[in-house]
Amino acid sequence: MTDRSHVHHIDVTESRVMTIVGIDPGVHTGFAVWDTCDGEGALNEVETMTFTGAQAWVLDCLKKYKGGPHTLEMVIEDPRGQFVPRSDPRYGSHRLKGLGSVERDCKLWIEFCEFYEIPFRLVKPGKLRRIDSPTFKKMTKWDSRTSEHSRAAAMMVFGLVPMAAKKIL
Repeated sequence: MTDRSHVHHIDVTESRVMTIVGIDPGVHTGFAVWDTCDGEGALNEVETMTFTGAQAWVLDCLKKYKGGPHTLEMVIEDPRGQFVPRSDPRYGSHRLKGLGSVERDCKLWIEFCEFYEIPFRLVKPGKLRRIDSPTFKKMTKWDSRTSEHSRAAAMMVFGLVPMAAKKIL
């Protein structure tokens, strides 16, 4: 059971509540939730989950807030098209196989979002998303334990303005 004492609660009775879910695809799926309400935001989940566990969380959120003022969107890290030099000694055959698996998971997340009509955006891997735990805690004020994957997912959504809010503003 995950300790939720650190969670910043957003009042979901407000009219403009939006949840942005960050996904760092892979065997260990990085998962993070950024909730916003009228411009105020809070990081509410930073975890490493299985692929199906993360999808179940998203489906539960869709069911819970269906027809209400709550909206959901996804931000998915997309490694497709990323150049990986085969001669680089840092990338052995195991890393190249892992990249193929992550690309497949990314495609599955896109299919999932399209099937359930969830707005999503794809982002390329970035250096800021690969930060160490002390730096992450300092930037986000998140005190609970994190993994490299969960921090990557969190950094994709931390401080984001939802797509729907951008259209309104």
